[in-house]
Amino acid sequence: MRKLNVFPAAFLLISSLLAGCSASPASAQPQSASPSTQEYHEEVVIVGAGGAGLISGITALEAGQDVLIIEKMSFAGGATLLSEGYIAGGGSTFQKEKGIDDDPETIYQDLMKGGKEKNQEDLARLYAENMGAAFNWLTDDLHVPFTEASPLSYPEHTHDRVMVVDGGGSQYVQILKTKYEELGGRILYDTKAQELLTDAGKVIGIRAEDKAGEEILLYADAVLLATGGFGASPDLRPEGLEDVVFYGAVSSTGDGIKMAEKIGAQTLFMDTMKIYPQGLLNPQEKELTDEGALVRNGISCAIGSKQTTNTTGSIYVNLEGSRFINENTDFVSIKEAQLLQPEKKMFLVMDQAGYDAWYAYTSTVLSTELAEDWFQREGQPIFIRAESLSSAAEQAGIDPVKLTETVQHFNEMAKKGNDSDFGRELTGGIEGDTYYIIELKLRTATTLGGVKTNDAMQVLDTQNEVIPGLYAAGEIVGGANGVESMPSCMNAWSLVSARKAASTILENLNH
Repeated sequence: MRKLNVFPAAFLLISSLLAGCSASPASAQPQSASPSTQEYHEEVVIVGAGGAGLISGITALEAGQDVLIIEKMSFAGGATLLSEGYIAGGGSTFQKEKGIDDDPETIYQDLMKGGKEKNQEDLARLYAENMGAAFNWLTDDLHVPFTEASPLSYPEHTHDRVMVVDGGGSQYVQILKTKYEELGGRILYDTKAQELLTDAGKVIGIRAEDKAGEEILLYADAVLLATGGFGASPDLRPEGLEDVVFYGAVSSTGDGIKMAEKIGAQTLFMDTMKIYPQGLLNPQEKELTDEGALVRNGISCAIGSKQTTNTTGSIYVNLEGSRFINENTDFVSIKEAQLLQPEKKMFLVMDQAGYDAWYAYTSTVLSTELAEDWFQREGQPIFIRAESLSSAAEQAGIDPVKLTETVQHFNEMAKKGNDSDFGRELTGGIEGDTYYIIELKLRTATTLGGVKTNDAMQVLDTQNEVIPGLYAAGEIVGGANGVESMPSCMNAWSLVSARKAASTILENLNH
């Protein structure tokens, strides 16, 4: 059972002396704490109230365990809150009802191919074999409402398995949070974990601080790290990726990874971030928060860009004004092609019909007022509207002669219905008297590196031995997705790993 105490340090010392024995390791640390130190004793303490933290908390509570979550922000959600609610549901009843036959082996092969065959195989197997059942838990037990995403956008998946929560990430988090609280779960907000407490190599709790800087000691039979990734940490960001725009959670500063490393946890793929194409630079007056975390200086317009090239004659060009890829291929291929272009720059060229289609999808993240401001702005972002293609090219810094030739050639291919350059299925050309050019930046929100675990979600040390009492779930875990991740798979991994971590904790506590 839990209990909350505020003990003066002197009282703890006197109590141990009266008992005629020395203080236990668990009570030794509070003796040197300030008089206002708060002390909690829990069965399970979870660090992070994002998707993985809430899901693992719900799973543990449903099994009758006592759970407390600490969250450094003043609200729940983490990176999941900012996601659009895309979750892979391969093998689920929801997918089968749509007449789609999927299976764990196909999911596994897709995960391995998507991860460049670098995935930690036991985690990829766990992921593939439990994706459907975990998704069923969301729909059947938590009644999360889903729709199917457009399959045109996700050629990485062999079968259509990308599902979207009605209401997006915010609605998803609200459902999880409501269920967690209905089951009696508690969250301490504005509470930042500082270090893991250990005794003889076993993790026995967390030392944290509240918003006022007051110390909180949380002792637990099991500690689960669900602290997310490190995309917002300049110190942990891999070399060469400094200019990639960030559109993730400001809380993603790698706190759990740093704490785990200090007690000997092994990490992997820390030089790897999930980089996507089709981002917009959103200029900020400052690039760091007061705590040193990156602000969200990027916006994702991936779906709008993808659907626009699928349904109109819009094209991607480089600084030289040349096309360099089939615009309708998968995200990873587009990203890798962009990395090879001069200055790693890519531009979306559209006519009025193309822009209207693009903005219809992008308006959810880009207001009309902000878009109009960007059209009038000099410098970044490159957001150009002009009455001639050459004028638009000059303003964007693109070779106007070459771009004109490129568009003319593309229009000729469109009339014939055959893209002899890249094999794209053509639906029209670029025509009219208004032209748009928008620079699409490389973007990142999530990371792929983190602590190493086994397939029971127990954290491993540098000798591949289990660190007793310590578990991890979600983005903080490296290896499951290899060095890439397919669309919708980060939320799916959060779901599967959180359910498994809670299951392992329950098994260990009941032994």
